[in-house]
Amino acid sequence: MCYGSDLLGDMHCHQSKEFDMRAKVLPLPEVIRHATINTARLFGMEGQIGCISSGADADLILVEGNPLKDMTVLSAPDGKYVRVVIKDGLVAKGPTGLGSVNDIVSRHTKIEPSNVVHGLKRKASH
Repeated sequence: MCYGSDLLGDMHCHQSKEFDMRAKVLPLPEVIRHATINTARLFGMEGQIGCISSGADADLILVEGNPLKDMTVLSAPDGKYVRVVIKDGLVAKGPTGLGSVNDIVSRHTKIEPSNVVHGLKRKASH
């Protein structure tokens, strides 16, 4: 199974509730795989999206909490638990002065992989 973004207009605000619906019947790690790795496979983009690895595209979110234990960190309205959004390898939302993905990683010896949820679109600046 994979995720899609087919709720448009007035219904778009309900998009993240899909995490909660799936979490009722599937283990939480599997729900996250549906939104990342499985979607990459469906589009034939394994290794480029849906993963966190060198050379992969660098659109990510960092959340407060652990979605492997509590799916509401992904499904809460208005991105309540989303602390940082990285788009095209640069911080698009979050505290100022964070810089690029490489800057963030170089300042932190450990970013919890369970808190890094989704990789999409473009490659990070190197």
